[in-house]
Amino acid sequence: MGKEGEVSSSSFCFTAPPNSEEALAVYEKYQILHIKGQGRGRGGAEKVLEGLKAVDREVIVKTFCVENTENKGTKLDPETFLNNTDNVRNKGAFYVSCIVQGAKKLVNEFAGIADFEQPAFISDIWKGFRSTDPLWVFWGYREKQGKLVGRPEHTDSVTHDGTWHKQVAGKKTWFVRPMEEHDEWGGNAPKVVVAEKRGNKNKRQKGARAPQTAPSLCIECEEGDILMINTRLWWHRTELPFEGKERASVSIARDFYCDSTRMGQKERREEREEGDQIFVNRDGIYTSVAVEKDCVILRESEMPDCELPRSEEPNAYIGELDSGEMALLAAHAIPAGEWLSVAPSDDEGEEEEEED
Repeated sequence: MGKEGEVSSSSFCFTAPPNSEEALAVYEKYQILHIKGQGRGRGGAEKVLEGLKAVDREVIVKTFCVENTENKGTKLDPETFLNNTDNVRNKGAFYVSCIVQGAKKLVNEFAGIADFEQPAFISDIWKGFRSTDPLWVFWGYREKQGKLVGRPEHTDSVTHDGTWHKQVAGKKTWFVRPMEEHDEWGGNAPKVVVAEKRGNKNKRQKGARAPQTAPSLCIECEEGDILMINTRLWWHRTELPFEGKERASVSIARDFYCDSTRMGQKERREEREEGDQIFVNRDGIYTSVAVEKDCVILRESEMPDCELPRSEEPNAYIGELDSGEMALLAAHAIPAGEWLSVAPSDDEGEEEEEED
């Protein structure tokens, strides 16, 4: 386990089925839990694809997202993926995601076909445990030696208490590290003692500033593994390894709320009725902590590779610091968890006038 306050990938990993008390204690402490080989079932990639084809096609189309692809000459859209998966796979590597959501009956039917059930270690001692309705599906394939990366390292702007991922088929490698500055840790965020060994550029896509040299933990998820993680408190990114030409990496995820896992917090965060809430697959930047007016949010050198949305009522603006470096600053006081936007540029305004 290492010194008090230190964490390695073995600190939260069970290679044999844990009882409910053991699992809860580890997740409450670390906000992450990895259980090896406990989610194997009759589903597999074929069943997940069968379930997706049974879902209202418009649901898939609206949330379909290409995380990464090497299929430069192949159209990769929901129809192509669902109807010609083998053909797409033969053209190169790809990694896509979508959200099964909407009518509870529809979501439950998909979960039944895909054999996606609540983890066995969840019991009554997980007080107030409640799953949200939407199911996130991740499907990828690597057809040659090497790895295919997912989204750059990021944290998520969420109100729930965690997400559990079931690795339905193939493998997925996670790289994680705690967001040490987040106030929910109460100054007691775990310290990583085992550095990521390969290719960690710590490129961020969402969230606040973080040390570029901070080490990450490597988690190898194989078929049947369950990974439960609070993505608000852990920076994370994923890679798909090469497994042979016939092996896809497929996982399903679901968010949850649980009173017992809040690290001693007494108050309940504001919860939306997730069953009625429509999610989107989008990239952006949000504030993980409150920011005062005119304070620096990100310097130009720290900006992630994504475009900020434009708004007529922006909460951020671009300004020049005394050092001459450009930076993103708060247009007004911004609470933690708010997505950032900037005003439309003059060029955009001119383009709109021309179109009119």
